[in-house]
Amino acid sequence: MHCPVCKAVLRGEPIQTHQHWTLRHCLACDVQSWHPMKNPGPEWYESYYGYSWMEWLPPPEASWQQRQYLKDRPAPGRRLLDVGCGTGAFLAAARRAGYDVTGIDFSQEFIRLARSRFHLDSVRACSLEDFAQQTPAGSFDVVTFFEVLEHQDNPTAFMDSVKRLLRPGGFLALSVPNRDRWPPASNDSSDLPPHHFTRWNAIALRSACDRWGLAELSFRTASPSLPHLAVWIREVSHVNDLGRSLLGQLEGCKSAGHGAELAVHAGRTVMTASQISNRLLLPLTLPLKALLRILGRNGPSLYLLARRG
Repeated sequence: MHCPVCKAVLRGEPIQTHQHWTLRHCLACDVQSWHPMKNPGPEWYESYYGYSWMEWLPPPEASWQQRQYLKDRPAPGRRLLDVGCGTGAFLAAARRAGYDVTGIDFSQEFIRLARSRFHLDSVRACSLEDFAQQTPAGSFDVVTFFEVLEHQDNPTAFMDSVKRLLRPGGFLALSVPNRDRWPPASNDSSDLPPHHFTRWNAIALRSACDRWGLAELSFRTASPSLPHLAVWIREVSHVNDLGRSLLGQLEGCKSAGHGAELAVHAGRTVMTASQISNRLLLPLTLPLKALLRILGRNGPSLYLLARRG
């Protein structure tokens, strides 16, 4: 068994198990990886997320990771590709910042929403591998992928495709969940396979970027956030399991054409309940966030901006 990043032999006992997967720690590059590594494909993601309920929500805003990029804003006005573009919130913000934007995503639903909500024409539902094969090398001045690398079952091949699309001297921006965050990753069901296959900390991410021939320009770690702490409290109390189950049932009703209006109304109710619970949990999350700051604990994400050599 080998590390998916540096190819070193993984020795010793697994540090965690989940169903038929085992989590291994590479002593050579510090990456943690789940084995066996096999991405489940777009059909699994469509089923897991129930993507179409996203249209029940207001259009999302740019995330913390994406806002970091917009602060750095390298190569303004040039061609930007966002891999895993989702419903297009970041692409819309980057377009407002002057970039010529293109986006790809696994999900047909996300691409439909990106087109309808943000009037994004240059977005496609496809894999990065397929897109890279159909696009001339060096076509983009910037490639971004936020919370995408951890989903890859072959991160080095993924990065090879990114570098092929990026012109020499071009910029690359990415983010990954921070495995050194608090609350710890082991308590987060969305951080388990087949959803995620690798876990990163600052040492592992910087080591991998150096191995991939990228020159670091900016590196930031998110602070603990109130919504993230609220989600953790709901996870450990299994409230989120109930919400995911209900959303899955609503998605099934909507897809089958049964009670679509009722499903939409109920879906909005679930989302509203989540927002209300965040507010109700403030008496717990506010002092917890203050304590984590005092203890120097990290938040949920790592952001890196680099230049291709």
